This record gives sequence, C-alpha cells and structure tokens, in this order.
Amino acid sequence: PLRLCTNGSKRRDKKGISECTFVKIKEMNRLKINVVTLKEDEYLIRDSIRFENCSYLQLFIDDEDIATYPDFEDILIVPTELYKSSLQSGEYLLFTCACGVADDGGWATIKVTHSEAIVQWDFLRGKPYCFKFSKENYLKEVQVINKEDYTFIPKEIVFPEI
Repeated sequence: PLRLCTNGSKRRDKKGISECTFVKIKEMNRLKINVVTLKEDEYLIRDSIRFENCSYLQLFIDDEDIATYPDFEDILIVPTELYKSSLQSGEYLLFTCACGVADDGGWATIKVTHSEAIVQWDFLRGKPYCFKFSKENYLKEVQVINKEDYTFIPKEIVFPEI
C-alpha cells in the first residue's frame, strides 16, 4: 500500500508500512575554472574584439562551458570580482561583455551568498539562474586565479549603472 507521510510525500516499503524518514539531498553544481593563456600566435575573438598575448578564464558548471549557455556568448569572466566573491557574500560583477562595459552586454551584478558549506549564485539573464557549489569546490577552483601573474582580459571594467 501507498501511504501519505506527514510531510506530504508518498513512500512504500516492502511490508506496506510507511517510513517517513528522509534525508534531504541538495543538488550541488560542480565548478571548474581554467586559465587560458594565449601564446604568441594565438588569439581570441569575442564580440568582434580580437585579444592577443593575454589570459582569460574559462568557467565550467557541471562540465559545461558557461559561454555555451544561451545569452552567454561573448562573455568574459571578471577575475578580480570572482576572487572577491570567494571571500564573502555580496553583489559581484562576475560576467561582463568583451569590451568590459557591463551595460553593453546587459550584465548586472550577481548575488553571491556564503553559508557554512555552500556558495550560491543567484541572478537573472533572460531567466533566473541559481547555482550552488560546495564551499570547498568553490574556494579550490577560485585559487587558480592567483597561481601565476596573469594578464587577464578585460583589462578595464565599467560596472553597470544602478
């Protein structure tokens, strides 16, 4: 028999006795950050701008490059803001357009919330996004930014107008 638990969920065991003890499992996203350094003969084109002799961040969420998401083409990740977001909760400009002017690409700040074990991103970009990373994963990945003295793009950032 199927029974309704006090929390509204349905559960059936082998004897037909309802067991309403559940472990709440939160789905976590997995973050991976790569630093891409363009060699002398390499270049990157984003939003019709050609970049050479520089480095940029490639951000993967659950093994998918965020630049392949709809409305995320031609983005650049802002390394300084990403690093700051690893230190405490707040509003951070994690993404901008290739020219560095956030308003040009319609980018706004992202709400980053730290709890004991989770770092969460909440923002709108055509639709609401919510990513939850284990704090251990987040802090480990963000540290890649400081491993060497990189020349990151965009070099100058213009924050969105409020």
